Amino acid sequence: MKPREYAKQNRHIGEAWEDGKTVQYFDARDNEWIDWTKPMRPVFYESAPEWRIKPEPEQPKYRAWTKAEVPVGAVMCFNDMFDNGFVILGTNFDGDIQYVGESKLVTVSLEKAVAACKYSIDFGKTWCHCGVEVAP
Repeated sequence: MKPREYAKQNRHIGEAWEDGKTVQYFDARDNEWIDWTKPMRPVFYESAPEWRIKPEPEQPKYRAWTKAEVPVGAVMCFNDMFDNGFVILGTNFDGDIQYVGESKLVTVSLEKAVAACKYSIDFGKTWCHCGVEVAP
């Protein structure tokens, strides 16, 4: 393969590096992937090692709480509004979480809480993902 073809084949690696992603090359001597940490764009030659974009770590999966698992009294907020928390009062007959918001009783489904909310049992010092983590 000609050097130009090899560089063209690996163009996505250089573009990923330019976009701030971590790229790695394979070190055959140690049989491991190593992060590219040099301040210049990776250069691709036919004899150069294999390249890849570093895989993202697998994100944990969550299931909705059951009614009994809802942390009544915890502070909950939507993921993008950490300064606008509300106290979980409990659940209604449908299993929706209830809280007071803007001087009225508001509900949010358990499924929506898993997708869009975080909660804290120490008044906002630390935040946890709503729901129960399940094995991947």
